[in-house]
Amino acid sequence: MAADALVKALRGAGFRAVDIARRDHERDTNLAEWADSVAKRSSCSQLWAISDDAYDAGVRRVRRDLATLGGGSSVGDLFASITIHARR
Repeated sequence: MAADALVKALRGAGFRAVDIARRDHERDTNLAEWADSVAKRSSCSQLWAISDDAYDAGVRRVRRDLATLGGGSSVGDLFASITIHARR
């Protein structure tokens, strides 16, 4: 949901003072550690939003990249944190 849609929804629910702050983060993540993490689908709720076939294909791709690049390789990891303050 886009920030403006979220603000509108919160205001529609009776909140008057609504403030949303987004902070983008970037870091390098060891590919071998990341592969271990995503191999456990339960480690990240977003992984449940994709089909089983897409998930399995992604895991195979990560393992193939790991075999090609080696265990010491890293990948860029981008994520955002969102803070919402709302008052009634």
